[in-house]
Amino acid sequence: MQLKCRKAGLDFDSGYGNSGVLWNFTGSGSDWLKAKVVNTGSVDLHGFSFELSLNSQSGEEIRMYEATGTTAFTASAPLRPSASAVIEANLTDDINGSNTTLREVRVLNRVCVGISPSLPV
Repeated sequence: MQLKCRKAGLDFDSGYGNSGVLWNFTGSGSDWLKAKVVNTGSVDLHGFSFELSLNSQSGEEIRMYEATGTTAFTASAPLRPSASAVIEANLTDDINGSNTTLREVRVLNRVCVGISPSLPV
């Protein structure tokens, strides 16, 4: 797996949203997060999720959210090399209403866990 992952690459498409990421944290119960990623390597990737770093009154918090539906991709329908896609997650908790601010977004995948681009916001 280590040899396979040496050829893996994933990055944000900086032409989408805020350097590759869009979000809506209105606190109305329909919060969401989207990122456009590009498979820059030669390995199929799938099983996407988000890791959010947040600043809150109690300090730094890390929260995880799975990409929803087909935007997570699967082993039988992966994000192929050179392809790009918008992945998204519906957030189950109220980020904006809990006196927290978004600090960083990281996109994870299940194939090569060490390949996870991050974006400070």
